[in-house]
Amino acid sequence: QYAGLEEAFRKQQVNHGLDSKRSGIVQGLMKSAGTSLQDVAAFIELHIEQGPVLEAEGRPIGIVDAINGQTRMQVRYFGESGHAGTVPMTMRKDALGASAEAVSEIERVGSSNDGLVATVGTLNIVHASSNVVPGEVMFTVDVRAPTDEVRIDAVDRIVKYLESVRDRRDLELQITRTHEAPAVPMNPEIRSALATAISEEGLEASPDSVRILSSGAGHDAMIVGNKIPSAMLFLRCAGGISHNPAERLSPHDATVGARVVLK
Repeated sequence: QYAGLEEAFRKQQVNHGLDSKRSGIVQGLMKSAGTSLQDVAAFIELHIEQGPVLEAEGRPIGIVDAINGQTRMQVRYFGESGHAGTVPMTMRKDALGASAEAVSEIERVGSSNDGLVATVGTLNIVHASSNVVPGEVMFTVDVRAPTDEVRIDAVDRIVKYLESVRDRRDLELQITRTHEAPAVPMNPEIRSALATAISEEGLEASPDSVRILSSGAGHDAMIVGNKIPSAMLFLRCAGGISHNPAERLSPHDATVGARVVLK
């Protein structure tokens, strides 16, 4: 039934870098499904994990329980620029000092709950100079979690802390929410069937021992999952590397994923 499957993936990897859009696989599936989602019974997405967990645990495949919800914010602290040598420490309105406190707290909040992550991805000191107390700093905050309750609570805690730093340092604060997306849980019936298939393929001792992961990145299943029953499988990728020329999915693991879906 699966003769030549791994060799087909090996050729696909050489020819197209496993880019299903370029190879026409996605277009072919869409055409075969029809023009309306009413013609589609369910959607199953195979994707590399984009992280190191499966490889570290020696597993080729895992099941996604939910695609994380996301909140993104742009934060600005406004203080007062001043000469680095003449303004006393006790009289400064240092926007960078405030931001440094905030970054540390955001990291702490992100570590406070399993599955929750919080990231400061960019930080910009406006009109930065080595001999000037920073008067304005902008940074971004990205918060993600598999449940909206956890994410919203984390965002609330971060905002309250940002405001407390503002008040204590006598600064001005501007917070702009730039993105808000709810978490999308994957269909439990399809997840159960996939767990059984993984066990029957001999990849795990039982369906209950299959590795469950949340997806911190957005995927097609996040969009489709709001309309039809959807599920997602993660495949091991070398070094957990993604969005990088070194990204790699082995033909063996691609075959594992295909066999599980075909099961």
